[in-house]
Amino acid sequence: MSSLVWRFPDRPMEVFSLKMVKEGEFMCQKKVDGFFAVIIKDGDIKVLSRHNRKLDGVTPQMMESIKALNLNDGDVLHGEWTSRREANKNEGLYLFSFAFSKYEWLGGKTEEERHERLLSLKPQGSISIVESANTGYAQIYKSTIDDYRFEGVVLKRRSTMLVGDLRKSVDNPGFLKAKWRSGCSTMTRKVIPDCDLQTKID
Repeated sequence: MSSLVWRFPDRPMEVFSLKMVKEGEFMCQKKVDGFFAVIIKDGDIKVLSRHNRKLDGVTPQMMESIKALNLNDGDVLHGEWTSRREANKNEGLYLFSFAFSKYEWLGGKTEEERHERLLSLKPQGSISIVESANTGYAQIYKSTIDDYRFEGVVLKRRSTMLVGDLRKSVDNPGFLKAKWRSGCSTMTRKVIPDCDLQTKID
């Protein structure tokens, strides 16, 4: 039987079947296979890694595209930067979350509210907003298979608020993810689901 594993990001916790996930309750986003990036506007633009270090290799062209977003001072975005992955050498920036707006922490707002704030941006060039939808989770998951840019999907409860550290979602029970690509993480179960999305709990 094929199997699909949902788990909390960043650690192998409880396993969920797709049948346990209520359609429409979550926002489904394609999971980009890149490097986590924190984009900060505080006078200048900074692009930092998960570890609060400058993300080396971001090109001047990408920095110009980020400037063209016309962010306000105090805005902080989360995204995935691509170019150094073996399968994805084309530079791109996929935005998926608005963390601060004019120095205001948005963690107290729902995922849906934060996403609406993100959609107000007008990305250009090689910057885009991660594709998302509130229904059709299985179809979105299926569309990522064998697309070198993606490694699965993330489900975010539409009503959830950010919990824990700015740069990881270990403690956030509103986030789940399923990855089809093996070897992406030492903590990801090595389960390659087929597209009928039946579930086996092992």
